[in-house]
Amino acid sequence: ILRRGTTLVDGLSRGIVLRKMLNAPAPEGKFAVLKDGAKISIDSANYQRYNYLVETLEALDTDSIVGLFHFLRPLLEQAYGELGYPPEKVDKAFIAALDQILAAPFPLQPVYLTQESVNYKFADPSLEALSPLQKQLVRMGPTNTKRVQDKAKEIREALLK
Repeated sequence: ILRRGTTLVDGLSRGIVLRKMLNAPAPEGKFAVLKDGAKISIDSANYQRYNYLVETLEALDTDSIVGLFHFLRPLLEQAYGELGYPPEKVDKAFIAALDQILAAPFPLQPVYLTQESVNYKFADPSLEALSPLQKQLVRMGPTNTKRVQDKAKEIREALLK
C-alpha cells in the first residue's frame, strides 16, 4: 500500500494522475458536453459526477493524515528511494503534489472544447498546456476544484508546521 501511495504521490508531484494507483471508482456516467452549433463546452451538470470524490477527500482528518505521514516517514522514504529518488526528498514530493493541485486555474465558464476524433481537447491553449492533474481538476468544475484546493492547502500548511 505504501509503495502504491508513494508512486501515486510521485506522479501527482509531476502533474500526472496514475489512475491504477488511485484505486478509486471512476465517476458514474459519461463526460457530458453541450453543443451549440460549432461550439462545444463542458456541461456543468458533469461536475456533480466528482462530488463523491471531493466529499471523501474533505472527510479525511488533516491532523490524522499528517500524523500518519510522520509516523510512516521511514517506510515512505524507503518506498520513495525504491523509485530511484533520494529517500529524504519524499517530503518535497508530497509538497510538490499539493502544489500541483493548488496551481490549477479557475477558467471562465463555459469551458470550450474541440473534438479530435472521439476525444476532446480544451480550446484554450493555456488550458490544454496544463498538466494532466490540473486538466482533471478543470474537468471537475470550479466548485469542486476549490474544495480540493482548500483541503490541499490545509494539508500543506499542516505538513510544514
